Amino acid sequence: MSPFRITLSACALSLLCIVAPRARAQDAQTDAPGCKDSSLLSRIPGCWIETCAQKDFDSVGVYPAAEKPDEFEVTKQKSIEGKSAVVEYSCPTSVSPLQIARNAESALRTAGYTVVMSGKITNDVGSHVPAVVGKKGGQWVQVVTDTGGRAYVMSAVQEADMAQEMTADATAMAAEIRRTGHVAVYGGDV
Repeated sequence: MSPFRITLSACALSLLCIVAPRARAQDAQTDAPGCKDSSLLSRIPGCWIETCAQKDFDSVGVYPAAEKPDEFEVTKQKSIEGKSAVVEYSCPTSVSPLQIARNAESALRTAGYTVVMSGKITNDVGSHVPAVVGKKGGQWVQVVTDTGGRAYVMSAVQEADMAQEMTADATAMAAEIRRTGHVAVYGGDV
């Protein structure tokens, strides 16, 4: 079973929360059905995909900068909205959290990303784990490791405004109010 469980502190603000992956036999090292690597960042060799999610529009919490640069500990997130992809990997016991973070940082720099944060974040159990965040234009890529070093999450979000897809016809609502004195509104807070 994967020991990884991280809940981003901004989950209340985010529509996308990262939760513990489903149980998996220790020797089963195949990717979860329907999941594939991001084209933005390859995986550490030997690791496999536990879970994945892609959304046309969502909010992803990223760690934009160290609060205390001397200590390299980050706890606050910034919510970035746009097209998102989250891939959670599990790895062999020989892979360390620092190895994952340093590889991600080097790969992002090589690809032209500005590394906006490289340090440790505090996860939901109070452990300090290596993480790295890169930004290139409106594209953000974040890698957060787990305490035991057997897992990491790669989150990517391309900043974008929401496409307005729903409409409300105020004319019809006003006519219904004039006719009956009230109007039913479904699916929203009134």
